[in-house]
Amino acid sequence: MEFIINIIKAIRNLRSEYKLPPAQKVKAVIYAGVQIELLQSQAELIKNLRTGIGELEIKPAGEKLKQAAFATVDKIEIYIPLSGLINLDKEKAWMEKRAGELDQLIKNLAAKLKNKEFAKRAPKEIVEAETEKLKNYRAEYKKLKEQMMHLK
Repeated sequence: MEFIINIIKAIRNLRSEYKLPPAQKVKAVIYAGVQIELLQSQAELIKNLRTGIGELEIKPAGEKLKQAAFATVDKIEIYIPLSGLINLDKEKAWMEKRAGELDQLIKNLAAKLKNKEFAKRAPKEIVEAETEKLKNYRAEYKKLKEQMMHLK
């Protein structure tokens, strides 16, 4: 059941990230791999637990969808086609801007952490916090680049 809950959370997160109104019904495509039977048996549950899905396609595999929100849960690919739902050009521009900001933050923070003086003088908690911040920036950057690839 936790697996299905994670699928539902991923769909809700995608809707939130792309600011899709809760009342707006969307299509979702799930490439379920070996979990196809489980997901097909739970399709109504997935649709009905406030995911806002009007149409749900569950397939074993398929081509990566373009112009779609994308998430993965345990090797299961989830797509929500965005064409006609949001301004894709505006979203791409925002993502490119944010990717540039993150790239700069990553470079600056990595340089700061490589500085021997900083590492020697800064309290251990600060160094650990900065290291964690760098890890988070890198994860956000990676996710953003992946999303950008699916919006093309």
